[in-house]
Amino acid sequence: MSRNVCITSVEGNTGFLIAELLLSDENFSKEIGTVHGLTLNPDAQRCKDLQSLGATIVPHRPGRLKNVAADIRDTKADTLCLVPPASRDKIDITAEMIEAAKRANVPNVVFLSAAGCDLAERDKQPRLREFIHLETLFLSTKGDPSSMTGHCPVVIRAGFYAENLLAYAPQAKEEGYIPIPIGREHKFPPVALGDVALLAAHVLTGKGKNGLNDKHRGQLMTLTGPALLNGDELARAASEALGTDMKFEDISEYEAKKVLRGQTDTDDSEIQFILEYYSLVREGKTNYVATTAFRDVTSDEPQQPADFFRSYSEEFGPKKGAKRRKVDGKSASPSNTSCADKDAMDTARRDRLSYYSNASTGLIPRDQHARAASSFEIQSERKRITGGAGMLALASARALLEHGLSGIVLLDLPSALQKGDAEIESLRNDFPSAKIITHQCDVTDAAGMQDIAEKAKNELGELNILCCFAGIVNCVAAEDITVEQWRRVIDVNTTGSWIAAQAVGKHMIASGRGGKIVLVASISGHRVNYPQPQIAYNVSKAAVLHMKNSLAAEWTQYGIRVNSISPGYMDTVLNEGEDLAPWRQIWADRNPMRRMGSPQELTGPVVFLCSDIGGSYINGADIVVDGGGLVF
Repeated sequence: MSRNVCITSVEGNTGFLIAELLLSDENFSKEIGTVHGLTLNPDAQRCKDLQSLGATIVPHRPGRLKNVAADIRDTKADTLCLVPPASRDKIDITAEMIEAAKRANVPNVVFLSAAGCDLAERDKQPRLREFIHLETLFLSTKGDPSSMTGHCPVVIRAGFYAENLLAYAPQAKEEGYIPIPIGREHKFPPVALGDVALLAAHVLTGKGKNGLNDKHRGQLMTLTGPALLNGDELARAASEALGTDMKFEDISEYEAKKVLRGQTDTDDSEIQFILEYYSLVREGKTNYVATTAFRDVTSDEPQQPADFFRSYSEEFGPKKGAKRRKVDGKSASPSNTSCADKDAMDTARRDRLSYYSNASTGLIPRDQHARAASSFEIQSERKRITGGAGMLALASARALLEHGLSGIVLLDLPSALQKGDAEIESLRNDFPSAKIITHQCDVTDAAGMQDIAEKAKNELGELNILCCFAGIVNCVAAEDITVEQWRRVIDVNTTGSWIAAQAVGKHMIASGRGGKIVLVASISGHRVNYPQPQIAYNVSKAAVLHMKNSLAAEWTQYGIRVNSISPGYMDTVLNEGEDLAPWRQIWADRNPMRRMGSPQELTGPVVFLCSDIGGSYINGADIVVDGGGLVF
């Protein structure tokens, strides 16, 4: 009896390759009746290619469980290959598919999971660890009498796909080096995607009295590549295959993130999976080979690393005469180059100056058709806010949480935290999945801020964003202000911002992943306010503006962007009271919009400057948010 197979995520590499193998390889096609491909993108070229081979393409509409179950049921599939999609909602979509398969009563289900998920730690590799949840959910159907799905479940844990190395092919081709953030001490066994597809195809077409082959059903199979390699050994395998001298370079995870964004159209969630696997390598958790299941099921040998590089020789092979990066202080460039070779070298130099290939600062993906809305998403970020219980800070905290912030530490004086307690509790209720932590602090206490930064890092796992809202003001004439009053304003507004920036900046530099710092200056740093006398405040905010410039100049090399916002007169408790009514009228009269600003109107610039993509080329800038007050 022929098997009717439904494969999910056929628009992606893995789903497509499995479907193509079932349809085009006679060893499998003879066992198959029909192949249906579920896809999030029916117009993808891979879907059209599968249609030409005889597959039926079915649009996948996640978000409504009964509809997904109906779509699976309509395919009349007796076998489902569940491939998680390349999507930021990968986990939710896959969990829904597992339940949908159960409701559709599909008896044979093969789930492609990720090797290393069992070794991942929730705080360090959260996305990878989520596959344990999916495996548990999937295998819980085993023996469930309410559904046929539990009769023949199989989990395939696939290791790090060697094809992920294609993201570094441009560097290999142009400069003869492979840059990966895995360190030099530990090894990993990259597996060819074709081997994963081959194993899945054998399992999907295997037959036993209860459905899938009795040797396979109910099993958890782990598949890695056949050879453990460190970075230098990986480069030697490439050199052997390509007949050239390839070198390995250990880069920071931050630089790898930028390279991946620049050289692929993969979204940030998929990049995060790759980076988390790299972190497993650096921790020494990938020093093992698992190929027994592959040999037992396929009676074949998995692809060796050198064979992989031969398969992609066109992508990895260095261009003739291409400029080589210096290794141990010696240039690997050929001494004799033709005019054509020099043109190629010039092109390579220009490419390295383009927006997508400067690995230390480049952020924008090559895909120019990415959704504009996604540019302002803040994915898997952790943030610290000084002055965090004030109206401006809390409004910005809420906006950042709405845009994807996963954790936040609010720092302020005890009295301020107490006053803001209701709003902080509201944030916790509205964003239950986010970590929202408060700490008492004095921004003028350098040692205390260093301790809190370390504590915040331990609580959140990493600090990616810092917003400095802490500030005070006094209105005293220049001839009357005391030294103590002067120093207090400068200490909080200027020195406090510096202490916070240094404390968090050190962690950002050490992490190798960079970050975003937003300092809160003021229109008072641009001009002298009127009519109130506040010389200390004006000077303190002017200093913050130049601090922003200096930090941007020094820390960009670490992938840290430093910017500032300069609010105008904002409608906060600082500007309330009958005694300030005459001043408020003067401020309104001297503003084209004839009013003060709302704290909510600061949130857009803050989100913009903290976003990964939207503000990626904004550095050393100040955004004035004053309703046009500075034009008068």
